[in-house]
Amino acid sequence: LEDPTLQFLCVAAVVSLTIGAIFEANCLGYLDGIAILVAVMVVVFVGAAQESAKQRQFRDLTDTASDEKINVVRNGEQKEISTREIVVGDCVKLSTGDILCADGLIFERNTLKIYEGALTGESISISKGKYEFK
Repeated sequence: LEDPTLQFLCVAAVVSLTIGAIFEANCLGYLDGIAILVAVMVVVFVGAAQESAKQRQFRDLTDTASDEKINVVRNGEQKEISTREIVVGDCVKLSTGDILCADGLIFERNTLKIYEGALTGESISISKGKYEFK
């Protein structure tokens, strides 16, 4: 009940119930207050149902939007899988524009730049080279 109109209607319903119960008790004057409260409850329940449906649609949309496909070599064969299905031991074949949240070793590269802004706060992409085992 954050809407000022609904708050005002609730106050009006309480006032109407009070006046109807005290001054018009024999001619059912309190029914106006009950009708206002029922109308407020209907508006609140419909609004809650609509908000719930919007949240569910948004959740579904973000789930499908963040489900990127990527090429991996698993058990000797190349597959296209979701980035959420990557496991330890997969060899990922990155292409331009691929988005991947994982740690790994770089076996081969042409020009590889990685945006690490979420980790380091830097605003530019960082060039990465081949990992050297020592």
